[in-house]
Amino acid sequence: GGLMPFVVHKKMLFTVKRPQLLALQAFAIVAVLFHSTCDAIAFQREIGHPGTGVGSSPAVDADVVVVGGGLSGLWTATQLKENTQLKVKVLEGRDRVGGRTKAFKDGDDTFDLGAHWVGTSQVHVAKVIEKLGVQTYRQYIKGTKVLDIQGKVRHYKTSIPLLPALQEANLAAFIGDVQLHVSKVPRENPNNYSKAAHFDGMTVESFCEAFPWDEATRQVVEATSRTVFGKDLEDLSALQFLHYTACTGGVLTLVDATPGGAQEFKLVGGTQQLSDGLADSLDVEFNTTVVGIDQSSEDGVITIRTLNGKTFTCNSVVVAIPPHLAAAIWYTPVLPSKKAHLLTRMTQGHLIKVITTYEKPFWRDSGFSGEVVSSAYPLDICYDDTTPGGTPALVCFVGGSSAVEASPENNDQLKQDVVSALVKYFGEDAANPTKVIHQDWGVEPLTGGCPVGSMNAGTITQFGDALRQQHGKIVFGATETATWYPGYMNGAVQAGERCAMEVMQQFGIAVPQEMKDFYDQTKP
Repeated sequence: GGLMPFVVHKKMLFTVKRPQLLALQAFAIVAVLFHSTCDAIAFQREIGHPGTGVGSSPAVDADVVVVGGGLSGLWTATQLKENTQLKVKVLEGRDRVGGRTKAFKDGDDTFDLGAHWVGTSQVHVAKVIEKLGVQTYRQYIKGTKVLDIQGKVRHYKTSIPLLPALQEANLAAFIGDVQLHVSKVPRENPNNYSKAAHFDGMTVESFCEAFPWDEATRQVVEATSRTVFGKDLEDLSALQFLHYTACTGGVLTLVDATPGGAQEFKLVGGTQQLSDGLADSLDVEFNTTVVGIDQSSEDGVITIRTLNGKTFTCNSVVVAIPPHLAAAIWYTPVLPSKKAHLLTRMTQGHLIKVITTYEKPFWRDSGFSGEVVSSAYPLDICYDDTTPGGTPALVCFVGGSSAVEASPENNDQLKQDVVSALVKYFGEDAANPTKVIHQDWGVEPLTGGCPVGSMNAGTITQFGDALRQQHGKIVFGATETATWYPGYMNGAVQAGERCAMEVMQQFGIAVPQEMKDFYDQTKP
């Protein structure tokens, strides 16, 4: 209708012949259709209809492809599905979802072979737990704990191991100094810490040498490092340690199973069910390992190639797999130098879990909590892992150089060594487990280590700025990129939230304030 005054005005000036009038009318119809189409496309972009593309409109298999069916990638896909109308496809190399969560079913019992605990302060994974209606139960911590260092077995009941007076003072000084620096390390970017270069220039081992160091204290700290990072102290940047601790709220939160600690609760039915529950409403293709991502097409369409010979096209990609696996993908064009170097330098730790089940919880009957901190091969940490159904069990962690020594050809021997250690700590009742369940994450296909990718000295200050850097229309996720509990399931969910928001921004879709608030949240 907007063109009619123009036609009437022209008719007032001169006579328009019928063919000319028909041409003008046709032009008016085309113009109206053109503007209507533009308005429709703009509206589609605003609400996120599938097929809109990012600056282009060629047909694609999906608007967004998520590489990796772990908790991080699945949460990204879930948030995109619930907040947009984008078509999202998840490609998973295994025949299961869950990534570094893995369930072992034994009758009515479920044992966690991967990620194990959640805590009150882990607000992001708490949302997934609530969404899926999963029940939690407290980690059993009642009773005496065992400490095995310098060849001597001691007992204690405090949150942290109790040492002789001078050694205890040394450990307290270490924790106090760590807490002092942790309060100053920015969670978003540790490079912004005024002493970043200083602490990234040393390992945790070197950091510890600043104290009146003694072997007993070092062994306690190393047992923790081997479990939390899967690495010995000399394999970890001091700045990485400080930043990681800052991202969990402090040293005691990181290692504690009391209320508020990272090991506070377990999930009835295990942790893999979180991924299973999310995947139920998503488009997931299994046994599809991504080997190449090509962004070189002039029409803006991304082509993804897989190990089984399939190809997928899309307009945006989320790579939600551990950094060292992301580094193995062939990118066209190639990754920026900083990003490429960072991914290869965020090496996975090596962690083995051994779970022993028994007829009776004899350690509880004897007044023990089941918790062990040890520097003696093979164990580093042990906890009570009795199921909600009442099956008595202990879960033992073998990490770092101990895991390297035990993997993979010595698995049967490792099981025997673990049982022998439990006999040492809890008596002959531990000698006859009804079952020994074993998971070596260092040889797990499409994982290649656990629990988290971390950096050695010098990596953060040289390459750390590229941690969450996008590459064209590729967004990078996984728990390692989180700012609140990286390396945990909570970090996986928080990273997934960020990836969903970044994809929405690529498509020009407004990000709801509640998503932004949820990403930044650190308190229940």
